[in-house]
Amino acid sequence: MKDKDEFVFFKESFYQFKLNNQLDTNQLLETFTEPKRKFLKDILASQRVVIDGDNGKTLPRKIVKPKMRKIAGNPDNIE
Repeated sequence: MKDKDEFVFFKESFYQFKLNNQLDTNQLLETFTEPKRKFLKDILASQRVVIDGDNGKTLPRKIVKPKMRKIAGNPDNIE
C-alpha cells in the first residue's frame, strides 16, 4: 500500500462504493453538514503533485478546472 497514492485509492474506493450502493451513498451524504460535503468534494478533487522530481517529493493539491471569464463588451466572451 505504501507505493499506492492514498488519494487515488480513496477516490477509487469511494466511487466503487457509490456505484454499488447509490441509495446508501445518498443517505450518507444527506447526513453531512455543508462544510463536510465541501471537504469531501475537495478531497475527491485532490491528487498528488510532484514538487521535487529529484527526491520524488509530492504534495496533495486540489485540481481545479479554469473557468472562462466573461468580458464586458465582448459579444463572443473571448478573452
